[in-house]
Amino acid sequence: MTVAVLARQWLVAASIILLPVIVFVIALAVALRRLKRCPSNRVLVVYNRGVKDPARAERGVRFHHGGLVFVWPLIQRYAWIVLDAIRLEVPLFAENRGDEGNPVGLYCALSLAVDTSEPMLQAAAARFMNCSASRIRQQVEPIVRETVREFAAKTTPDDVDCRRTECVDELQRVLGERLAQIGVRVLYVGIGGTPTSLSKT
Repeated sequence: MTVAVLARQWLVAASIILLPVIVFVIALAVALRRLKRCPSNRVLVVYNRGVKDPARAERGVRFHHGGLVFVWPLIQRYAWIVLDAIRLEVPLFAENRGDEGNPVGLYCALSLAVDTSEPMLQAAAARFMNCSASRIRQQVEPIVRETVREFAAKTTPDDVDCRRTECVDELQRVLGERLAQIGVRVLYVGIGGTPTSLSKT
């Protein structure tokens, strides 16, 4: 048996051994790339490739909050929804005169976030998939400001001062109903005084 024949046989044997190893390494690399860790401040939306609008699909869409999730290549796609809290300060009454005649501002301090219940996530997916926290804030803030303006038009600074707890509860209820339509929940609402310069920002 010549050296050339031995070399050819050795190459064939090596190929038979190495080919499965190479295939395994490639498959492992692909699998690791498609294995997604869900941090506490984000929700992973996994949906079938044939689903054109995950926000309106009744099947083929799953929401994952926490843990590890494998997204099948070629079959599934994925997106993220950010859960970071949104903090806003919205003027309630831009300028109100205090007892000494000095301008005193009343403002609303609010904390909001995307709700993690599945019906709310379905609503949030329509607007917030793959949006940054700042982009979500840009979409939520006009709704909040308009709601606060409508609330302020129906009350007075004196009324808020006398019935602050009731006013906070009412504002939180109205905001909650409106923001639930886009999958956002109200974490905190507070009404307090602030310098006029801050109220006008």
